[in-house]
Amino acid sequence: MDKNKELKHIAEHYGIDAQLEKTKEELNELVEEVEKFQQFKKNYVLYRMIDEIADVENMIDQLKLLLKIAAEVDEVKEYKIARQLKRISEEGINNDRVSI
Repeated sequence: MDKNKELKHIAEHYGIDAQLEKTKEELNELVEEVEKFQQFKKNYVLYRMIDEIADVENMIDQLKLLLKIAAEVDEVKEYKIARQLKRISEEGINNDRVSI
């Protein structure tokens, strides 16, 4: 099976209501890890962040499959990226990436 088929199988098994709740749970766990990262930057263990990002991305992918909105989400993401790049270019400041 490919990733989308596997995620669709999982999503359909549990259904939209359960996966909405699970998404909220995973988002909250990611927020907690982001807060820990902000607090402990140099001593933070990145595997925790990796794990939570993976969970959130899997849940978001399941919601897109269940709601049949993947193409629309991709379109809006592209628009928002372009809009933000325009805003950055209008700032006239070269903001170098901050290292960890």
